Amino acid sequence: MLKSLELFGFKSFADRTRFDFSRGITCVVGPNGSGKSNVVDAMKWILGDQSPKSLRGKDMTDVIFNGSANRKASAFAEATLAFSNSDRMLPIEADEVTIGRRLWTNGDSEYLINGATARLKDIKESFVGTGASTGAYSIIEQGRVSEILQANPQARRLIFEEAAGISRFRSRKAEALRKLERVSQNLLRLQDIVNQFESQLNSTRNQATKAARYREVSNELQSAWFGLAADDYRWMSARLSSLDSTLGATQAEIDELSEQQRAVELRLSAFDEELAVVDDGLRKAERKAGTTREAIISQKATIRHETDRLRESETEIVRLRRQQATTLSRLGAVNKEFTAAQLELGQFDTTFQTQQQEVEDHEDHSGQLSSRYQQSRNRIDVRQEERTQLSEQASHVRQQIALLEAQLVALNETHEKTIEQRDLLKTELRAAETELTAHQTALDEVLEQSSELGDSLKDIRATRKKLIADQEAEQETLVEVRERRSAAQARLTVLEDLEVKQEGVGIGVREILQRAKTSDFPPWNGITGSVADLLDVDLENAALLEVALGNRAQLIVMHDLAPMIDYLKRGSARIDGRVGFLGLGEVAASESAESTSNHIDLSSDVDVIFRADQLVSKSCQHPTLAAMLLDTTWVVTDLDAANRLAVAEGAGHRFITLQGELIDSDGTLYAGTVRGEASVLSRKSELRRLKNDLIRMGQQLTTSEARSKAFTNQSIEIEAELTTAAEQRDDVNQRLTQRRSEYDSQQQVMTRLSEQHATVEEAFTATMEQIAESQTELAQSFDSLNGVEKTQNEANDEVARLEGELIELEQERNRLMQEQTEARLKLARAGERRENLMSVCSRLGDEASTLNGQIEESTRRLTTFEDRRQSSVLGVLNASGSLAELAIVAETSADAVDRLSCEKKQLRSVRSGLVEEETAFRRQRRVIADRQHEEEIEARDMQHRLSTYGERIEEEYGQSLEEVVASGASAFRAYLIDRGLISDASAQVAGVEEEELAEHNENDATEAESEDDIRNADDEVDDEYGDEDSADAAEDEEVHLTLQEIGRTSYEDVREELEEQVNRLRRRVKSIGNVNTDSLKDLDDLEDKFNHFHSQLMDLTEAKTTLEEIIRKINAESRRLFLESFTKIQVEFRELFRKLFGGGDGDLILEDPDDVLDCGIDIVARPPGKELRSISLLSGGEKTMTAVAMLLAIFKSNPSPFCILDEVDAALDDANVERYAGVVHDFKEMTQFIMISHRKRTMTVADVIFGVTMEQSGVSKRLNISFEDVGEDGDFRVNGSQAA
Repeated sequence: MLKSLELFGFKSFADRTRFDFSRGITCVVGPNGSGKSNVVDAMKWILGDQSPKSLRGKDMTDVIFNGSANRKASAFAEATLAFSNSDRMLPIEADEVTIGRRLWTNGDSEYLINGATARLKDIKESFVGTGASTGAYSIIEQGRVSEILQANPQARRLIFEEAAGISRFRSRKAEALRKLERVSQNLLRLQDIVNQFESQLNSTRNQATKAARYREVSNELQSAWFGLAADDYRWMSARLSSLDSTLGATQAEIDELSEQQRAVELRLSAFDEELAVVDDGLRKAERKAGTTREAIISQKATIRHETDRLRESETEIVRLRRQQATTLSRLGAVNKEFTAAQLELGQFDTTFQTQQQEVEDHEDHSGQLSSRYQQSRNRIDVRQEERTQLSEQASHVRQQIALLEAQLVALNETHEKTIEQRDLLKTELRAAETELTAHQTALDEVLEQSSELGDSLKDIRATRKKLIADQEAEQETLVEVRERRSAAQARLTVLEDLEVKQEGVGIGVREILQRAKTSDFPPWNGITGSVADLLDVDLENAALLEVALGNRAQLIVMHDLAPMIDYLKRGSARIDGRVGFLGLGEVAASESAESTSNHIDLSSDVDVIFRADQLVSKSCQHPTLAAMLLDTTWVVTDLDAANRLAVAEGAGHRFITLQGELIDSDGTLYAGTVRGEASVLSRKSELRRLKNDLIRMGQQLTTSEARSKAFTNQSIEIEAELTTAAEQRDDVNQRLTQRRSEYDSQQQVMTRLSEQHATVEEAFTATMEQIAESQTELAQSFDSLNGVEKTQNEANDEVARLEGELIELEQERNRLMQEQTEARLKLARAGERRENLMSVCSRLGDEASTLNGQIEESTRRLTTFEDRRQSSVLGVLNASGSLAELAIVAETSADAVDRLSCEKKQLRSVRSGLVEEETAFRRQRRVIADRQHEEEIEARDMQHRLSTYGERIEEEYGQSLEEVVASGASAFRAYLIDRGLISDASAQVAGVEEEELAEHNENDATEAESEDDIRNADDEVDDEYGDEDSADAAEDEEVHLTLQEIGRTSYEDVREELEEQVNRLRRRVKSIGNVNTDSLKDLDDLEDKFNHFHSQLMDLTEAKTTLEEIIRKINAESRRLFLESFTKIQVEFRELFRKLFGGGDGDLILEDPDDVLDCGIDIVARPPGKELRSISLLSGGEKTMTAVAMLLAIFKSNPSPFCILDEVDAALDDANVERYAGVVHDFKEMTQFIMISHRKRTMTVADVIFGVTMEQSGVSKRLNISFEDVGEDGDFRVNGSQAA
């Protein structure tokens, strides 16, 4: 069941749009052109429709939204169908299945099943037999009704097959038939191949004798070469084991020296630690001395600070005492003024107003003066605070200067030591660079030699590889040509045998041709031959000419027919079978008559290729013979063209197609195949071609064999060059290893010195930077100190100036206050005597109180500054005492620094001795390490030789050296067994090998000499032995040893002899000469191939039987299912037809009931009140109702999960729409319907109605609407509804 459809960018659905379908009937409505049918197209597209025309487009990319006036085109189209799969209708284990498809504008597309990428085949197979595929009956779109009814019976049958569920059997049957056809073709081909291989196998067995002898000697050479290589491997492995032991002892000695060196290094570390302790103590003492100096400086600063405070306190005390005296004096004056005011109060009553103004002026002036006084007091306080901060800052700067001076002294000492170390390392570095340059020069020379030899070796190997490739290619060509020649010879033998037997020629013709060969009397001496013998034709055209001639190919051609007629008239002629005769004189007469006759020329017809006589080669000796026999025979393109010409302008002519069909002049049609062997013309043409091919292949074989021999000689020369170059490369590589080791050692020394020099340079640079920074900081500190002292002096001057101004302001204020008092007294006297007097007295009393408060404040501040002065005096005394104590501590610290410096020099002297001892151990270990390196080089050289052995064996025999050794091969063991030295080879060889190993370990020094002797012996043997037989005799005499000599013989003694044995076998292989080594391989291959193809022939025969059985079962099951389904549909169709039409008769009829699997299906319909008529004569509505009846009958027989009806009711009137809608409503319980319709009556049966409209031009939009929104014409209005 369909659950939903989601579209995005598909055709007119530019936005993502979702349709949720009802379980029953879902109806999609909308105006024409709104995009309703695009919903159906989307479903077909998802289900795999590949036809753009079916989707109403020219190209598949037309389904992508192409844009509109206000919208850009979409980059891709996407559509997804969701199915409910709870009943497992689809073969997917999921309750819900989504099928999706995407298409991009560049043509890329993909199918999706449940979000995973899938193939179109997977989707089609999932829906096969369900009726829901694109070509089935579940989707009935516009025009599909008439298409179903007007289709021929065979095409209409496909719907019934889908309903019966046998469509999947049809594809399987088609696949089985294709396989059966391929198997049959392969059987014929395999039968020919088996016959050819059997013929080749018989001829190849005779060519393997010489190759067998070559293989025997080659195997003996391989055994001897493997034994020698395995013995060398064991001998070198023993030597490598000895070297491993020596290297282990050397490593132990190196380890012992390393332990001694580490002990010295530990002592050095202990001295370094002790030296570090002394350095630490020295630094602490120096740090303590510096701290003491800083404390002395600090105490001196404290004394200066307390002195300054003492001076300031004394100055303030003097000022306060002066101020207090002034205030007391003023207090006395106020008291006098109070008395005078009382006297003057009554005298100046009349001047009250004037005096009152004067009092106000004096008050204003006094307020201004008080404000200025307070500002001056505030400025003095600020300046005094600044002066205090400057004093503290100056003290801090002085301490910093003392610390920087101490640091600068220490940095200068470190700088001098760094300069000494740098100069010493520069000298050592220059010497190391000189030595490294010398090693680099030597290394470059060896590298250049190695590179040249490597390039030379690479060129030789490339040449060898190319030569081997060319040789293999030539061998493959040779084998291929031989195989083709053998096949051609076998085929030629078969055809010649057929030709001798004159297979395909009539008995009478054979007898007459035989008489013509043996008799010189008429009429036999007048026989030229048969028509087939006299006509030459290419092999490609032989079959056509054979068909064109027919029986005329066996006509007997004579110079004159008169002798044969006389012979036949005598009545004594005895000819088996019927024989036809043709005279060359009659041929000439016929040709002359033809030139004057009016034969129709059909060569201008487009389907005519040429006249059949043009099939004959132009070199034919009797071209007129072909023209006479085939003047009315034409070659045409196909059978339709032949049939057309035979009944029209070519009547009376013969026509042959390129496929071999023949329409004779009387209209008889001949078809089928002609056996190639029985075709005389084809056989003769193939014989001519095979003979020419054999001559050409013989020449090609001669050329290929010559080239193969040349390749072999070049390979021998290349191998010799390769061996020489490899030996030179090994020598250069050994020298290169030594030079590289020396260079690496010197480079390590250089690196170590460079690192030390870089470290010292960094320390030198760092020290210089620290000195510069310290000097800069010291200068900045002095500048800062000068600036602070200058600012401090300026602040002191400013405070003194401000204090002077303050005194002047105080005096001015006192004067103004006196004048104000006088004015107020005058004012008081001018007022009412009693009230003014009381006011004046009150004011004077307040002033007296103020003066008394000032006196008290002055007394309190005076006490404070006296306490501060006392504190400053005590601070100066305490700082002086501390300064004396610090002087003593500084002297003690200086003594400790001197003592620790002496101790440090002594420790450095002892450490120098330990460093020399450690250097001696290091030098001794280097000597031993060099010896160890030489032994490692020797071990690597042996490993390289073993590697060379392995590469050569791998290259020649395709086996690894380890596999050869593991096989137990031993030339030395064979040597001892041949001379009767041992009887139990496996036991005593092990003992001999152990003795050889012990002897070899004791005699390492003679290894190189032994190897040189072996190589010299190889060269002497190569020069000595020329002839194989004489060489064998000489060798047998030389290797005959006595038993005592054998008992004293080791592997090294006989290795030269064993290697000579290998060389002797190589010469024997070479002396055999050129051998077709492929003959044995060909024999084995042919036997294997014959067995292989024979078994395949049996397998194919069995497979053919199996396929025929499968096809038989498919046919039987398909017949059963189709008949059962068709019977049900037939019954349902009759009933539904009557229901939809309200009567009448309708039926489904098989065209050929005996051929159920292939026959077509006819529809018989007779609407009520009408005669039985052809479907094509029914009206549009009647056709629709008939098609609906048939489809619903199919649905009832085999319900599809859903059915899509796209405006199927368009041709129905209201009455038929009513019946149509009623039938669909009855079926909704068994099938889900999605209908596209304009008919309101159809909409009434829908459970859900979706509207599709175009609010924007070219962009479809889905709406949820109600039945009332749809008009009678099928259009709808949206009143307040919302787009989904």
